[in-house]
Amino acid sequence: MSYKTLHNETDTENRRRLIRALEIAHFSSVKQVDTNTFLTGKQFIFGISQSREIVRQRITNRLHIRLKEGMIEEVQALLDSCISASRLIRYGLEYMSITEYLLKQYSYNEMVRLLNIAIQQFSKRQMTWFRVMERRGLTISWIDELLRTDEKMAEIEKVVCTKK
Repeated sequence: MSYKTLHNETDTENRRRLIRALEIAHFSSVKQVDTNTFLTGKQFIFGISQSREIVRQRITNRLHIRLKEGMIEEVQALLDSCISASRLIRYGLEYMSITEYLLKQYSYNEMVRLLNIAIQQFSKRQMTWFRVMERRGLTISWIDELLRTDEKMAEIEKVVCTKK
């Protein structure tokens, strides 16, 4: 049986993603899927614009809160429940860094510093992704995060009503 080209070449680099991609390709070859039914009506993309400094501060604050609320203990409990360190490391930035800390690869302060940098870099890549979306022709309506909720809603209403 012949399948269409995978929509994402990175699917072939991960066994589970490859299996899922093959399942989707098989389903698509057996059953005709009408993709037009998923996108009906006008689409709008909204984003909340924030200064980089505010984003950086919120990331740092959130990291410290998560650590104080028991994330290290959570990772330790996962390790104690026979989940391997190599598996935990694949769960994401926080799990990777905390696992490495628990394995004595870093001091607590070094782990926090490196993790904070990694999360900041990830945040920056997310904003790059949005800029790429805009360069590809998608319109993102950015709303100032400093506006009150009713003002944000008014901005959204203005965009939706003017683009009908």
